[in-house]
Amino acid sequence: IQKKYCQTILEYLKKDQFPKAFSLLKKQWVVPAVDIEKFEIQTTKQLTSLKQVFGKPLHVKFIREDEIPDVSLKYLYVIKYEKALSKYSFGSLSYI
Repeated sequence: IQKKYCQTILEYLKKDQFPKAFSLLKKQWVVPAVDIEKFEIQTTKQLTSLKQVFGKPLHVKFIREDEIPDVSLKYLYVIKYEKALSKYSFGSLSYI
């Protein structure tokens, strides 16, 4: 998993470009495509509702990288909205 990949997915989500975000996810996730499609529907509904409460998304911010050498890597991001933050994490196991 790469930071640029994660950043791109979140930028698509911020811009309501859900099909583009999930198309990228399908290329990397080990989850069956049918489950990713269900997750896309759920995410679309939740992020649309989130905007109604938190206002429009302003920007994506990388927060930190957590690594357990030879075991896992995780990136933490937030999307800053007008009234709040929403946290996102991406991770992988045995990346080395």
